[in-house]
Amino acid sequence: MSFAVTASPVLIWKFSNSGVDTKLNWEWFNIINKGILYHIFTLVTINPSVLFLVLSGASLYFIFFFALKYSKSPHNPTVVNFVYASLIILSVQILATAFFPLTIIIQSQIIRVGIFVLIFAYIYFANFLSSEVFKSNRNYDLKVMFGGFFLSLTPIILVIAIIARNLIRSRLIFFISKLLLIMGFIGLLIMVYMINIWKPGIHIYPTHDELYDVEIWARDNTPKDAIFITRPDLWWLYNIEWRVISERSTVVTMSDLLETAFVPDYIKYWKPRFESVAPGAINQFNGDIIKNFKTASKAFDSLKEEDFMSISNEYSAQYLVVEKKNKLNFQKVFSNDKYVVYLLFLDK
Repeated sequence: MSFAVTASPVLIWKFSNSGVDTKLNWEWFNIINKGILYHIFTLVTINPSVLFLVLSGASLYFIFFFALKYSKSPHNPTVVNFVYASLIILSVQILATAFFPLTIIIQSQIIRVGIFVLIFAYIYFANFLSSEVFKSNRNYDLKVMFGGFFLSLTPIILVIAIIARNLIRSRLIFFISKLLLIMGFIGLLIMVYMINIWKPGIHIYPTHDELYDVEIWARDNTPKDAIFITRPDLWWLYNIEWRVISERSTVVTMSDLLETAFVPDYIKYWKPRFESVAPGAINQFNGDIIKNFKTASKAFDSLKEEDFMSISNEYSAQYLVVEKKNKLNFQKVFSNDKYVVYLLFLDK
């Protein structure tokens, strides 16, 4: 009942606009899944990064049921039922992804129920820690538990700490395990920082980099209805999408797939445009989002001047944004240390 009430705005919007779509749309699903949302829909995989996320999710269930034994809350039955229900939902997601991708199931992204499992797992584990800190005679191992709870970027580290606490009795061996745990945690920090998927802090404003300068220039110096040909990979977790700052349209971007996941019909509009700016890239998508961005970038860099003019004529795009290393014989209207904006002359 509480879910129905809190979700009612979204449900009303969904059913009043497009209703329940029970069709199978393999083309749409394969593109959004292999292109940018593989980590959302795929639970059975050998892809290292996605497998890491799957193991992190499984660790939450381990943590929850471990800590549940130490809770005396009267709400336990309700929470347990919810967690079991989430397992059923995840099973439906696995079946839909592998064999029967009904549009309504994929579109709803039901796997995001795992967010609530994360919340419950950490609340129950916090309760376990608070009870143990007052009665434990082995305070040296609780330090590792606290470290895994407050500092870890993944619940996998916390699961390792739990297993170590329950299986290792020797102080020396436990100390060695603690060092290995710390080294693994530091290695994880370095890895996620290097690939730019973790930047601790409160990011209220966009990053003021070279791309931001181009977007500001476009906003202040071009007509409102101007259309740009931009690199399809001009987006990442800590960068705002091109249209937000520039307030100008672009032919297509990779990040459009995030919206396409909710509007399946948009794939018919998106695919030919993306094929124009990144020819052959879609067929090379394999679920590795970082590799996919590089593939799209490489395909865009392969375009020649005549290709850009063809795209310009096809989609009425007046401006082209490329990296400065790409030297083209068009009229330059803006440049900075990384990007160049060219004015294209339409053959119309």
